[in-house]
Amino acid sequence: MKDVATLILDTETGGLEDRHPTIELAAIAVRGWEEVAQFERRIRFDEAACDPEALKLNSYDPDVWALEAIPPMDALADFARWCSDYADVEKVSRRTGGAYKVARCSGWNVAFDCRRLERGFKASGMFLPADTYQALDWLQVARGYFWDAEKRPENLKLTTVAEWFGIPTDGAHGALADCRLTLGVARRLTVRD
Repeated sequence: MKDVATLILDTETGGLEDRHPTIELAAIAVRGWEEVAQFERRIRFDEAACDPEALKLNSYDPDVWALEAIPPMDALADFARWCSDYADVEKVSRRTGGAYKVARCSGWNVAFDCRRLERGFKASGMFLPADTYQALDWLQVARGYFWDAEKRPENLKLTTVAEWFGIPTDGAHGALADCRLTLGVARRLTVRD
């Protein structure tokens, strides 16, 4: 994570199934293990389309969403603009042969978040300037880290691993807080003092 920016992204949802809406999208941009920028949007959604338990877990507050939530397509457009500032990875289109740039991505169980982003961007017809195909999954890194360890956390949930490393988990299950938690855990998994 030297000069190329890495985005650590997270979504919060109204449940785990594809039919459940994304209710929050956040990311932080990191260079050299230091946060350089943040992105956070609460997204309008239909509560009836959600699992009520998921809303409780994901810190949903109807009053906050009434004040801050924006339409899903607006959140995606804002995210695309924000990502463009960190699009440091060059790619070449197989279809056209044209060059383009994307941001490098990572997250905790990031395939879940990437699939949601990909579906949203495909439905919108907008270009997602983020490499969701080769996103680094810090959950997988943790699996490797603890694979043969004598001492390990009881499970590999983000909050459990963070607590195991002594990282405070205040605000967990809010998308931006989870991005920062992931950064803290990622540092512990990879940086040796």
